[in-house]
Amino acid sequence: MGCAPGWQKAPYGNGERWGINDNHKVIDKLDLIFDCHNLKRVTKGKEKLGRRSVEEVKEHLKLVKKKGIPMFCTTEFKNIPNVKRYPIEDIIRKWGSDYFGSGPDYAIAYALYKGFDEIHLYGILMVVDEEYYVQKPTVEHWCGVAIGMGVKFRIHDGTKDRLCTILKTPKRRLYGFNIDQQIPLQVYD
Repeated sequence: MGCAPGWQKAPYGNGERWGINDNHKVIDKLDLIFDCHNLKRVTKGKEKLGRRSVEEVKEHLKLVKKKGIPMFCTTEFKNIPNVKRYPIEDIIRKWGSDYFGSGPDYAIAYALYKGFDEIHLYGILMVVDEEYYVQKPTVEHWCGVAIGMGVKFRIHDGTKDRLCTILKTPKRRLYGFNIDQQIPLQVYD
């Protein structure tokens, strides 16, 4: 689950609930968090992390420790036992792909690695700036891997205007046919 509109519709008690980055601050009852940034470098002031300050990242880690939520990161923290290093080498070896550009990629790849047969995305729209141009293609890659494996895959768009761009062309038109893209129920609702 991301923090874009729609995350509120994710059901409780019906499968695992995974979060991205620091969304545990607003989303309760997460089973796992994926924050695949170099948080050690950020906390030492050696690297900036987008909109999050060093203080916000430190607070994020304190809360993760306090709540005891398991979290995958690029490195482990000795003083936070529930933060583990994401098994990147195993994932790359399993899928033969190192195409990762965002947290949802790591979550989808890990779900496939663990053998999940159903994946739902909530609160992940991929509509602005870097999300759209850099991260959307890698998310779509992992969506395609899942769908190709026969995994039941649903992308839940919680916006009234259907803003989510995942698995959609820029103008939502089928190339060559000049007709609006339909929303197949088995993939998107």
